[in-house]
Amino acid sequence: MLLLFLDGVGLGPDDALRNPLATARMPALASLLAGHRPVLDAGATPPPGLLSLDATLGLSGRPQSGTGQTALLTGVNAAALVNEHQGPYPRPELRPLLARRSIWAVLAAAGRRVAYANAFPDRYLERATRGTARMGAIARSAQLSGVRLRGPDDLRQGRAVSPFLTNDGWRRSLGYTDMPEPDEAAAGASRRW
Repeated sequence: MLLLFLDGVGLGPDDALRNPLATARMPALASLLAGHRPVLDAGATPPPGLLSLDATLGLSGRPQSGTGQTALLTGVNAAALVNEHQGPYPRPELRPLLARRSIWAVLAAAGRRVAYANAFPDRYLERATRGTARMGAIARSAQLSGVRLRGPDDLRQGRAVSPFLTNDGWRRSLGYTDMPEPDEAAAGASRRW
């Protein structure tokens, strides 16, 4: 099973002026969707293989990643649990839920092998080890479940992926000037997890 989270991306209309997914070439995703594109048709029906979900989860207000990602990872309406949308980081009272019910914890308890592919800079990993990192729900739940957070060496050796998709952000913004610079096709190629 592969889970790919794109924060802030929804299933939008087939309108190139409002939705970049309407014109993007995504052959791998299209093959998973039986040739369909990830857009809503005129009747607001998602293509086969995709679900249209309401991110508000029954609460008024703008959905936020702290509670929204916790809900995706655990199957529990975290916004209802804390009585509001909250983000970008899950509140401390959501951490026991993430530790017990996240997909990482459930799969590990079932004896399945799990891995978190994102790479993090050394300074983030140092803060995570000390317990001082501001962590989103996905990284926090992985850490709470004993899943190893990957670093720059993993990225250099092709055992991790960059949240920038290519390594350009690592080179330009994070100061890792020795980071390999694959193109998009190479970055999306099979990795050694």
